[in-house]
Amino acid sequence: MNVVQAMQVFSAPGDEDAPLPVVYPGWSFDREVYLPLWDWYLIVDQARSRDAGLGELLAEVSGSADPADPLPKVVPGELLDRLVEFVERLAAEFAGGVDLAAEQAERDLGDYSSVVYADMLRAVGQVLREARRTGEPFEAWNE
Repeated sequence: MNVVQAMQVFSAPGDEDAPLPVVYPGWSFDREVYLPLWDWYLIVDQARSRDAGLGELLAEVSGSADPADPLPKVVPGELLDRLVEFVERLAAEFAGGVDLAAEQAERDLGDYSSVVYADMLRAVGQVLREARRTGEPFEAWNE
């Protein structure tokens, strides 16, 4: 039996042939970022625990698998700036070491280190920065 892992996908606006400015191997592919969905949910929950408003915004702009959910994610300029900064701060905190073992065990996840989660956040940050740079919406969904 083949088991397919659910994924969280973020797609940056801009030239489809140009890769993101910084590539995170394993997560970044051309202008898209693919993350294990259940690990992304853990990251989002951690984000909510640090800042309820920005954590909820991160959850909302992550999209869903619902075909009725609009793909283009339009975040107004100042709010996008705050979201980029929040994702960067969260990535820095994770890179410094956050013990997620209990949450991973509770959710039956693998044992990615918080440094790996930091790279996932940095990859998402690249998509958000491209949206800010181009002034165009990004896309996000689950598959």
